[in-house]
Amino acid sequence: MDVFSRSPPNSFSFSSDVIRSEIQRAGPPRASYFVHDESGLATIPSQSDQHQSPSRSLSSAFDKETFGSTAATVPASGKGKKATPEELLKRKIRRREVCRVNQQRYMHKQRQLLIGLEHDVRRLQEELKSFELQHHSMTMGIPTQDTVWSVAVEYFRLFRHGFRSPPDPLNAFALKFLRLSMAPDVTTGFEYGPEALLENWKRFSLCFDDVRVQLRRLETGDAVDSLVVSTITSITISSDTLRQAFPHLNSDGQAGVRGGEWSPLVAKLLDRRLVVQGSVSFDWDSKTDRVTRVMTQLDMLTPMLRLLGSLEDVSRVFENALITPEGRLSGAEYRFIE
Repeated sequence: MDVFSRSPPNSFSFSSDVIRSEIQRAGPPRASYFVHDESGLATIPSQSDQHQSPSRSLSSAFDKETFGSTAATVPASGKGKKATPEELLKRKIRRREVCRVNQQRYMHKQRQLLIGLEHDVRRLQEELKSFELQHHSMTMGIPTQDTVWSVAVEYFRLFRHGFRSPPDPLNAFALKFLRLSMAPDVTTGFEYGPEALLENWKRFSLCFDDVRVQLRRLETGDAVDSLVVSTITSITISSDTLRQAFPHLNSDGQAGVRGGEWSPLVAKLLDRRLVVQGSVSFDWDSKTDRVTRVMTQLDMLTPMLRLLGSLEDVSRVFENALITPEGRLSGAEYRFIE
């Protein structure tokens, strides 16, 4: 039996003409799956190269190999050279000099900006003082036709919240109002002059917190051309009150300056609100159309008794105090205790 009878026909059974005709009928190959390099070895091209013609693939591979190797072996001009220590030092010094100049320029701009802002602040402060004075003049108003009634109304409108640390425009306006509406020697019964009257309001307002003065009624007094104004004054007892009006309630007698202890009564007084009934009388001089006398009376005993609960404690509070039960601060003895 022939040994090739069970095998398929092999290539030796076909002639060259048959093979050539089969290749032509099948048509040209769609892609080249093998590329022969210069060494004669066959390699498989990449996926993108499979869609190119064999000649194009060979050309691209040749270009990449040739120019790629050239770029890798030739260093960039100047980049591969290392700087000497002298050059590095010069660069460092140059950078420092540039930074110093930039910093000086920046600081100069900041100084100029600060000077401009300070100038603007001063200008705005001056304008604000002017506007405040105009505001107080418009809202309060200095009476053009003085009478004891109009002066009294403006007086309490000006001091209805006390007079604690007023701004300069308001202080100037208040002093101007008192000088125009009151006699140069106007008296409170203990001090004289508009300046002394204004100082009393400042001292009283520094002693107590949240001063509120409310008018109840205005009525003609017993004397000719006099007016009596009934008031309700609300005040809060603060630590300033204890130091400036009741320093004797501390065992050292000086509001604790020497490290004494406060009386137990202080716990009943501190931060408590007092509602004080009172009156202010104005004596009027019809010849000069000015006030000659301003007398203030406050009844501090009644709210203190209601607060402390006994006359003995009330007596102890006002004994040696720098304020009287009538609300008058001691003139010569009065002092601010820091």
